[in-house]
Parts: sequence; structure tokens; C-alpha cells
Amino acid sequence: MIKKSTRLTGTVITGLGIGKKLGFPTLNLNPARAPKTLKFGVYMVKVKTPVGEFNGALHYGPRPTIGAPISLEIYCVGLKRRLYGKRISISIEKRLRAVKKFKDAGELKRQIQKDIKNGTEEMDILASDKDDKLAGPFTTVKSVIKALKKKT
Repeated sequence: MIKKSTRLTGTVITGLGIGKKLGFPTLNLNPARAPKTLKFGVYMVKVKTPVGEFNGALHYGPRPTIGAPISLEIYCVGLKRRLYGKRISISIEKRLRAVKKFKDAGELKRQIQKDIKNGTEEMDILASDKDDKLAGPFTTVKSVIKALKKKT
């Protein structure tokens, strides 16, 4: 875990559309918005948007597999809307891995799937560790059942 949750806010801008082509549409922010202490890498995050709150995965850094420049982009699990021009707030919870070059787009896609799975599982664990409070949009099925049992 990051000792103190790192936060950033920004307005969603248009990206290159690469995430969308891979099946993971992202919210892109100007990379200059990244905190100076943030290292290049992939992180699990909580994202507040005008349409709700989401768990997600954030990529910050160069994109060596496709030869693209530095980006700051977030995939939000379950988000189905475009938010260009909208302001979002991000809480960076944990670094999952460093940026790396993959041999092709297929290998990159498989790694993104792993990142999302690993990040989501960790967020579920964090949510279920809360006492008997429900964790809002980050609630797991296990924690809901546990809370309901305590009330009966």
C-alpha cells in the first residue's frame, strides 16, 4: 500500500484510443497533472466521476509497446460512459507494477486483464476488511452478506 493515499484531480481529455481498441477504454488526463512523487507504473485506484465512483487501474508513464509518449490514463471497472471535459478525482491506493514493454498487443492486453483482476481483488479485500460498515461503491458481496447477518 502507498503509506498515504496519493490524490489527483483533472479534466478528462481525448487520448489516442488505444485502450478502447484493446477493450479497455480509459479516461485520459494531462500527464503534467501527475504528482511529482508518482513513479511511472500501474496502480490500483478509486475514481470519483460525475456519474459515480469506480475501482480502476491507472497507467502513468511511457507506452513502450506501442512507441507512444507518456500518458496518464485510468480504466474504470464498470464505467460505460464517455466523460470528455468532465472533472474526475483519483485516489491512488497501491502500485501494482512498473511500466514494461510487451512483445505485442495481445501480450499487453493479457497483462491489463491481470492488472485489473489483481487490483480489483485487492480492493475487494480492503473493502471487506472494514468493520461492519459497508464500503459504498467498493462493497464486496462477502461484506454485504456479513453486514446483513450482523443486523439479524
